[in-house]
Amino acid sequence: MSPTHSHARSAIGATVAFLILLTTFYALVSFTGRTPVIENIEPKTAAPGEPIEITGEHFGNSRGRAKVRIAGSTPTSSAYREWSDERIVMEVPEDVDSGLVYVETDRGRSNGVLFANATHVPSDYAVEDSAAQPAVSSVTPQSAAVGDVITIRGERFGGNRKDSRVTFTWESEDGDEGRIEVSGDEDGYVYWSAREVRLRVPDGAVSGAVSIETVRGESQGVEVAIEHPVGRKRFTGRRSHAVAVSVSMDSVQLAEEAAGATVFLWAPTVARAPEQRNYQVLTETEAPLFSRASGVSLHRIENPAPDSAWSMRRTALFDRYAVETQIEPAAVPLEYDRSAEFLRRYTEADELLPVDAAPVQTEAARLLRTARNPYVRALRTYERVLAVLSPIERVGAVQPVQALETGAANAYGYAALTVSLLRAQDIAARLVSGYLVCDPAAIERHYWAEFYIEDFGWVPLDPAAADGAVCGSFAMPEDPVSYYFGNTDADRITFSKGLIEVPRMHPEGRTRRVETMYSLQTHHQEAVGDITWYRVRWHDVTYLGDY
Repeated sequence: MSPTHSHARSAIGATVAFLILLTTFYALVSFTGRTPVIENIEPKTAAPGEPIEITGEHFGNSRGRAKVRIAGSTPTSSAYREWSDERIVMEVPEDVDSGLVYVETDRGRSNGVLFANATHVPSDYAVEDSAAQPAVSSVTPQSAAVGDVITIRGERFGGNRKDSRVTFTWESEDGDEGRIEVSGDEDGYVYWSAREVRLRVPDGAVSGAVSIETVRGESQGVEVAIEHPVGRKRFTGRRSHAVAVSVSMDSVQLAEEAAGATVFLWAPTVARAPEQRNYQVLTETEAPLFSRASGVSLHRIENPAPDSAWSMRRTALFDRYAVETQIEPAAVPLEYDRSAEFLRRYTEADELLPVDAAPVQTEAARLLRTARNPYVRALRTYERVLAVLSPIERVGAVQPVQALETGAANAYGYAALTVSLLRAQDIAARLVSGYLVCDPAAIERHYWAEFYIEDFGWVPLDPAAADGAVCGSFAMPEDPVSYYFGNTDADRITFSKGLIEVPRMHPEGRTRRVETMYSLQTHHQEAVGDITWYRVRWHDVTYLGDY
């Protein structure tokens, strides 16, 4: 081949390669340079917290630095649920105005599409009051076990939960019927928006109607079947107890030239639970700022004068049921649903439970070798505690490690050691505090425990009562050791289940937790400002009778 032909072919090859490169370049520029386009927003009117779907093209396969602007506002990252090249799903931010929506990427800004915040829609366009109550369109799945997550869809649920709630059907073996609320303290509410709610089926629920209650009313009930693959829980033997709770404060001392002071008191209230129902306040000398279903009410004493006194007394009436469980051990799941945050909390050490202490870990390691099944291991733990401890009378708490080392404990020590050993074996468990009704005129502080089983719920156990650590003429079952694993009587009053997380009211507040109280809380009182001394008396609960 001649040199001339060789040069010609090289030139042609270079030209072709250049043209291919140029075409590819223009194609890439043409593709990557496309600005996003919004084709539709659905719905075009929504309230804060509700999801909206933006469809179109060229949004990008992932969000990266891209963003959506609504009426000039940029939502936070947590607002975005999904992002793909043709679809964006996000929640409407709080306090966003009505206006144009844009998608902004590195390639530019999209066209604007009008969106309206439902809370800003003029009243002329509002729905009729009769239609303002929530409405449920579907519940999926229509059958579930305790602890399973179900989804409720419909309208007008509210942008966030606030004081709204979802209730299930509840019934006792005595023929009593009622409603049971999803527990906010046990991560019962997974997600809440105006059109969709995801939640966990609460302990104690049975097959029947599920409904949503908001400040605007209650939805219609939708039937849901509650399965019981592990066993059944029965509520029976209802008793109605009346009690009085009281607290007082005195001996106030203030700093010189005091600018002001405030004392917050988190007073215990009777806990609401599947077995403890129909709570009603009969009298109250000082109304609280608010109460929580977990079992506390907040009282605020502002600018107390030197040597001043303050007191509160509340009387209440409620129904209490015995709890009986029938469980098939072979059907108990061996693993927990680790997505449930409250189960993680109930397997860790806290201020009361030395789960990581060496003596507890050593004892738990022995128990771990007995079985894989959490129900069977819980039974072995209960039996072990009864074997190593003997009951003693003591006012203060006997701590779990002390109980193991001395072989003796009061009711608190029995319960705290049992829960510590269960948690050390990765079994979700919690302390329960309150009172036993000793006779028609007396009650005594008492502590017991509960552990959690997947697809079933909480199982009660009371090792102290099983070992005879009860008061007065307390009515004991024929076989207390067998009975108090899985069952509890109606002759008791619960004030707290687990350690109640009480929020600090002021960043500079000085908090105090009262040891071995009948309500287990992170703290009971908090002082703010120029108060140098004060005394709070947390009086024992007074039993007013069985009605």
